[in-house]
Amino acid sequence: IASGSSDETVRLWDARSAEPKATLTAGIRTVETVAISPDGAWVAAGGFDGTVLWDTATGELQRLDTGWVHALAVAPDGRWLATADEGYRFTIRLWDVASGTVMRTIKGEGSTVETVAIAPDGTWLASGEKYHGAVRIWDTATGTLRATLTGHTSTVHAIAIAPDGLWLVTGSNDRTARLWNLDT
Repeated sequence: IASGSSDETVRLWDARSAEPKATLTAGIRTVETVAISPDGAWVAAGGFDGTVLWDTATGELQRLDTGWVHALAVAPDGRWLATADEGYRFTIRLWDVASGTVMRTIKGEGSTVETVAIAPDGTWLASGEKYHGAVRIWDTATGTLRATLTGHTSTVHAIAIAPDGLWLVTGSNDRTARLWNLDT
């Protein structure tokens, strides 16, 4: 388990014993989001000062050239990472983890992205927005918008995608959770 803190650290915890395994100094003021690769080989942290990746075996640190990051999501194969940052209104970047380079930038309409989640097959991702409550579905290969889901009236802070990729659940400041059937 990984947790981020306003003290500029990320802590790794043993899930069985709840004992701390390591404390990593992120050098990021207010770590807002953390993500772990599916194989546990690396951990990402994002916050006010950008995004960093750690190799969990060696402790080697890699800094990605991001702005203020609100959300991270790891691709199912662990080869790439999505960041949602404080770019002009709306920016999601897809990063190649091995090289640390941007594979695709998605700039859309709407407000700041507060959360992202990647589909189990990696072909699309969902983003949740601040203020207006829109949830957008993006094609990861092309960066094109597939759908906009409306219904929330405030910031969307959480998105989870079902293992089959057919359902999506979102949580919002409007005190609702919504279950979306992506076929309809």
